[in-house]
Amino acid sequence: MNDIVIYPINESFKKEYKLSTEKKCFGIDLGTTTTLICYIDSENVNLKKSMNLPIQFVKVRQESPFEYNPTMENEKVASIVGIYNGKPYIGSNLYHLKGHPEFEYKKNLFYHWKLELGIDHHPMYPNAIIEKLNMPYKIAGGILNYIRRSRFGDTPLSNTIITVPASFQANQRKDVLKAAEMAKIETAENMLIDEPNAAFLGYFNRLQIEEKQEWARNVKNKNVLVVDFGGGTLDLSILNVDFKRDTGITISNRAISRYNDLGGQDIDTLIAEEFLVPKFKKIFDDFDVIDSLDIRDVILPQLALIGEGLKIGISNNVSLKAGDNDVSAIDLDSISYEHPECRLKYKGVEYELGDINITAKEFKNLFTKLFVGKNYSFKHIDKTISTISSSISDIIEKAVLGLDEIDYILFVGGSSFNPFLHSLCKEKLTNAKSLTSHEPDKLVAEGAAVYSYFLNVHNISLISPITSDTIGVVLKDNRFYPILERGQSLPKKVVIPDFRFQNNLNLEVIIPVCINGVDFPIGEIRSKLSKYYDLDTVIKIESEVTIDKVFKMKVFANNDLIGNAQFENPYGMGKLSEEELKVYKQKEELYKAKLSKNLKDEKSALRSLIWKYSAVKNYRGVIESAEEYIKRFDDLDESVWNMLYIGNSGLGRSEAAKKALKRAIDLDPDAAYLNYNYSILLGKSSRREALEYLENSSDDLKNEMDIRCRIIDLKNDLGIETKQDALKIVSEYKASPHNFELFVKKNLLPGIFNIAGEPYAFIDPKTERKAEDQGKYLDTNNLPF
Repeated sequence: MNDIVIYPINESFKKEYKLSTEKKCFGIDLGTTTTLICYIDSENVNLKKSMNLPIQFVKVRQESPFEYNPTMENEKVASIVGIYNGKPYIGSNLYHLKGHPEFEYKKNLFYHWKLELGIDHHPMYPNAIIEKLNMPYKIAGGILNYIRRSRFGDTPLSNTIITVPASFQANQRKDVLKAAEMAKIETAENMLIDEPNAAFLGYFNRLQIEEKQEWARNVKNKNVLVVDFGGGTLDLSILNVDFKRDTGITISNRAISRYNDLGGQDIDTLIAEEFLVPKFKKIFDDFDVIDSLDIRDVILPQLALIGEGLKIGISNNVSLKAGDNDVSAIDLDSISYEHPECRLKYKGVEYELGDINITAKEFKNLFTKLFVGKNYSFKHIDKTISTISSSISDIIEKAVLGLDEIDYILFVGGSSFNPFLHSLCKEKLTNAKSLTSHEPDKLVAEGAAVYSYFLNVHNISLISPITSDTIGVVLKDNRFYPILERGQSLPKKVVIPDFRFQNNLNLEVIIPVCINGVDFPIGEIRSKLSKYYDLDTVIKIESEVTIDKVFKMKVFANNDLIGNAQFENPYGMGKLSEEELKVYKQKEELYKAKLSKNLKDEKSALRSLIWKYSAVKNYRGVIESAEEYIKRFDDLDESVWNMLYIGNSGLGRSEAAKKALKRAIDLDPDAAYLNYNYSILLGKSSRREALEYLENSSDDLKNEMDIRCRIIDLKNDLGIETKQDALKIVSEYKASPHNFELFVKKNLLPGIFNIAGEPYAFIDPKTERKAEDQGKYLDTNNLPF
């Protein structure tokens, strides 16, 4: 059956004509934890004799700042950069320096920078020891340049494909191209490929010719879910794979996942938080009052390093025990791994944790927290992720498929060595057959080289990218009108001439732009009109998404251009609620102030950020920004100390919360809101103690409305008659409701009215969009359904 067509055939095959004059076609996996580069020498390829493309990986010399660490040479280069005594170091010899006292994260040691590519905050790392490392793309460029020079000297690389997460958007992809230019890698519009797509090409290339022929005979219109679980991201893609008798394999994207910065590092952090922090608490009594920034930047990185060792060790032991069997069929309690001589340093003191043992059952229970449910929020870092199961459900829904319509699951990335990932995915997708490789962490780079070969030598693009979500506009009556649907091949351009003005008296038009519905705004076009237009004026919207996923929109009134906008990151921004969007914009203001070294604006922006974090119940963000404000600007602001109490209380850090609130009260003993909060804190353990605290306060304080309501509430809980006191407040509210603060109306009066036996209603004045703006939205007579 050697006449079976595997790859698409065109005239270039028949004539053995090559478009590129360069012999080597490169593939680079620019990973969160590891970067790999490989190439195909086109002189060694003869597709008439063999459909397996020979892949050669580049080995790179990697040094350590310390003599006691031997220099290594390996094709896997850890994506870490360090500066020591003015000299730069790159690679796997820097792993153990996380949390090292001579290396400070984002100052002279940089890792996990990939997750921050594309963020428009400059400098991203204001404390970087040198300017060349103050942005994530510069770090990426330095790593790529180091790898290139180690093997090819000053020779630039051409015919190069670099992989990126499928959900990377325009600004993130642009940063990858910037990094490539810094590293003397020739850039082109089509030089980026989505990682899961590359992984499938790498997997398919590794199949023996007989296996490829088997696919060609039997695989018809099959859906492959690629689960690319790397060190820093979970990247999913659903591919439809088909074989045509005359043209060979066709691979098309059905759906790609949203960006999800869940990876192996998060498993390490999870083990650190849930498994190792309790062990550290046993030898460090005051853990609950340690500043959260110290926990995040000093303690957790060291514990996560131990967690990584536990993860790798127990995963290997489970895989050895299970062999080819399902891990659910073996006794997990009987399998364990011991990490020897665990220790960490904090403020010059070394703490011995000893030998730490973890069983397979304990590890599975931990990992399951990141798999099941919809979201998982970490305890000691400001991060909430979508779980693996939730991400799988999301992408299958995007592809308009059922769970039982996934035919294959391909596991890719370093974190796919985890045997419980395989078993839990199989439980969810019962009809799918698992596709595995003994080197899943190499498949992405190999696939990039395969893609590069076909693109640069034969002018064939094996896979095309698609849009990941529906982008639309908000019309009259808050209706969502889709403009560019998800799942469209890129580039994509549409023209819709079906809109009109609501009236002919407006000199302004407003077009809110959203992702998937009105609840996820990404921005708006707000245009001043130079003249009045008739109601029969035709409003036309021209929109396109480029190959790099830049979203552009133009709005015309008849032939007059009245609106023009470009959205750099529509899909990423579309994940944010309106309140979360405010946080994002506030962080931008903070970074701008830092960049301009405007301390006044920086202080104002940081203080505002504390309250915006609180509005979205991001208590970790509240704590980190409040601690930074207190240390950097003002330790006498009682309201910020109160916010630190709220953040710590929200995370269950009761001792830290109590310490912060006492500090606030010391600064302003007569503040009613602070004493109210302290009674809440006391009431968690003793309602009577909370009541006594308030009743012993000054008369002026007891006359404050929130304190009066709180005293009534506490007495009622303790069985003390309070109806007359409650009726008095009800009477005051009916006479002068405007004298009552919003907090009291919303949170305290319902209980007071209930005690008084009176009905209560409250209208929250908050609105999602300005009512006065909605008359300026467009309208249409043609509904898109």
